[in-house]
Amino acid sequence: HLTTSSLEILAAYRKRQILQDLLEVLKFLQELKSTNEKIENLLKAGSYYEAISLLLQNKNRSEKYSEYKCTELFKQQLQDTIDSVEIALDKSLNGITTKFDAKLYSELINGYKLLGKAHLAMDQLHMNFISTIHTSAFNVLKENLDQTAIADQKLLFEQMCENLSLEQITNCITQLSKSFWRILVCYYQVKMWHHNYKLYSQDDDNAFNDEYFQEKLKKGELRIWTDVQAKITIFINSTKLSH
Repeated sequence: HLTTSSLEILAAYRKRQILQDLLEVLKFLQELKSTNEKIENLLKAGSYYEAISLLLQNKNRSEKYSEYKCTELFKQQLQDTIDSVEIALDKSLNGITTKFDAKLYSELINGYKLLGKAHLAMDQLHMNFISTIHTSAFNVLKENLDQTAIADQKLLFEQMCENLSLEQITNCITQLSKSFWRILVCYYQVKMWHHNYKLYSQDDDNAFNDEYFQEKLKKGELRIWTDVQAKITIFINSTKLSH
């Protein structure tokens, strides 16, 4: 009787432990649902760092319950959310090339650092600046061209310059210069943000990252300025300036 009673107590205790573990999983899943809503609100507010921190915390917690099949779907949802956050980060980073916002940029860089992609973000930013120069030049020319004359034609930048009417040349070069100047100013603001961060940051772990950023920004400055000059040179050489 004593042995039977002891075994019953142990069995009851084991069942209770299993139920407590299951209850903990259910609580986690319930918290996860409310956390997803919070993350969406944080992303809308531009609080990328806090949103990514929450995501990574939940991802680490979900690993604890990997033995339960019911968590597989939620783990996949977490990964999908992380992927969508990265897309949002990339989109916002591209916007920095024409409208620099120090607070937003801080959120973006710190968010990328949490994801372990700070260096990739800097590489991507430089590609964004170069792409923005070409896109801006193309858009300015397109706005100033006679659309009926170039309908359904895919013209190169040089050909677009050649098709400009005499009346549009002055307006076009002015718009081009303003557009390029805006991009250069944003690049300078990015450079100064990293310079100031290096001066005032107390985090020694980021010293290597900051050195990489400074070197990348220094090299990129010449590349971007060269691209700007190239576009202006093409414009001057391709348009009819004799008048």
